[in-house]
Amino acid sequence: MKLPRPYHAIVPILMFFIFFSSSLEAQTDRDFFYLMGQIGATSYHGDLSSVNKDRHPMFDMGFSGGIGYVISPRLSVRAEYRRGEYPRTDRPEAGEYFRRHTAGLYATVRFLEDAAIKPYLLGGFGMTYYGTYDKDTQERTVSTFFKPAFGPTIGFGLDYTVSERFSVFLENKWDFVLNDAAMDEVKDKGFDRLGYISAGLRFNIRRTFIPIPGIRLTGPTTLLEDEEANFTASLLGPATEPVAYEWDFGDGTKKTGVSVNHAYTTPGRYVVTAVASNTGSRMDRTLNIIVDRRPVPAAILSAGVSKTQPEVEETIRFSAEIAGTEPISVEWDFGDGTKANQLTVQHKYTEAGEYTATLRIENLGVAGESGVDTRTLTISVPEPEVLLDLEAALGFALNSAELLPGASVELDRAIEILEADQTISRVEVAGHTCDLGSAEYNQRLSELRANSVATYFIQKGIDPNRLVIVGYGEDQPRVPNVSDENRRQNRRVVITVRERDR
Repeated sequence: MKLPRPYHAIVPILMFFIFFSSSLEAQTDRDFFYLMGQIGATSYHGDLSSVNKDRHPMFDMGFSGGIGYVISPRLSVRAEYRRGEYPRTDRPEAGEYFRRHTAGLYATVRFLEDAAIKPYLLGGFGMTYYGTYDKDTQERTVSTFFKPAFGPTIGFGLDYTVSERFSVFLENKWDFVLNDAAMDEVKDKGFDRLGYISAGLRFNIRRTFIPIPGIRLTGPTTLLEDEEANFTASLLGPATEPVAYEWDFGDGTKKTGVSVNHAYTTPGRYVVTAVASNTGSRMDRTLNIIVDRRPVPAAILSAGVSKTQPEVEETIRFSAEIAGTEPISVEWDFGDGTKANQLTVQHKYTEAGEYTATLRIENLGVAGESGVDTRTLTISVPEPEVLLDLEAALGFALNSAELLPGASVELDRAIEILEADQTISRVEVAGHTCDLGSAEYNQRLSELRANSVATYFIQKGIDPNRLVIVGYGEDQPRVPNVSDENRRQNRRVVITVRERDR
């Protein structure tokens, strides 16, 4: 296959660069020189690279330098010199290596001028000279140094602007040598190729204009109405100062500055737009905001109890009315170690005393104490009013629930009180035992004795609706069951006032 002459390969590349760069939008930064230097790994891909299979392709350290001229912010040209060395694998016994010198003329076109890292394409042509040197003496052993190897060059890179004077870049390019034998004295494949992967530093002869490379916005994406939030813009890279920042919050409000605060007064969806600009460029970014209605704090409108001075074991009702945005948690703490989670709840105190009942409600969607409201109620439970405390030995035969004849005197005295005081709406008739015997037996015996007393009351004309009959067995001793005397006191029937009509 007949390969094209070198200039035939270069012309299409140059035409592409000239055409493409001419179609780019004009910028402000142009017409200045820059210096550049690179260091990296050079590689040889040619006829001799297959001689030693362990070094295919062959990489060695290389360095280069050059001078360039910026035609426009995107298009520039540069002249470059590069040096690289490779072992001569076809003559390893001689300890010789190639030293190559490449001079090139390249054009570069940058893309994405509004990005922090700008990719670019490279194209042009180069002339490569080489010589064979002795590894030990560093003297040239083959007189072919001035025989040129000519061909096109293509590549690509990434450029990052550090300041108005400096930028750093990564680059990869390939030199195609078309006059094959001039490269390594072996004519085989038709062309050889040199590679160069490098990192470089560019120094501009004069300060240059750096356009806005892009901006990043930070701020919330959800807010509550009237909630103030901070919005901040930051550049993705350096830019020529001064840089101005303008904000449009989508609700008719405009502000300036790198960092601003704003609060929305109306729920809805908004688009925040920030524009960063300097003398020759501008860039905008947007942020979508959802503004929700602010929750109404939890509030107790009213809280009360059906009776503030109930008797022991009397059922009373706690209730409340509340307001606020759901969900709202509710908790009643009755002050006696029990709690409930309903707004309206029934409760009874089993012991006399003074209790503080607390209602606590909380908006689960409102942070902090602003979502909490509490209310307290004071409940006074008096000691039970005892109408009769009948010892079992006076009222019943041993292990029996049948009333003894002598018990009627004490029982009639309690009946007289009930007949005389009609405000007593309910009384409790409670049987108690000591701890002798099984718990089941004692429970049953206490219930039977309480029923016997209640039957006597009913037979004497007491309304049965005024009686609450209960047996506590051995569970509520008056005194510890540690002696016969104490056990005698614990065997009893007690009649107490449970409710009064006030």
